[in-house]
Amino acid sequence: MGLTGQQNDSNTTSDFESVGEAPVAEAPTKGGRKRRRSRKKGRKSRKGKKSKKSKKSRKGSRKTRKKGKRKRPLNAYFKMMLAAKKAGSASFKYKGKTYKGRKHGRLGMIYKKA
Repeated sequence: MGLTGQQNDSNTTSDFESVGEAPVAEAPTKGGRKRRRSRKKGRKSRKGKKSKKSKKSRKGSRKTRKKGKRKRPLNAYFKMMLAAKKAGSASFKYKGKTYKGRKHGRLGMIYKKA
């Protein structure tokens, strides 16, 4: 423990020389990228400003809900197919092509190009 910095260094180099090994310097890693430490983004809590309205006025009011998206209309093929399915017909024509159906337990009919 009483060794100075210079004595300590000379001691370690002489140890390596006696064994026949040179001190190993850490080489930088070859290839690959250094991984970044991922940060979890925490949400900051925001305290809303206290409204000036009394509890009575807030209690009775309700928020209006936004209307959801409307369904877009069916295309012509599906209109024809569903009409054929409801009628239980074996086939239907659409744009000059014939679609033949086969029975299906759960779906009723499945139509494919003939």
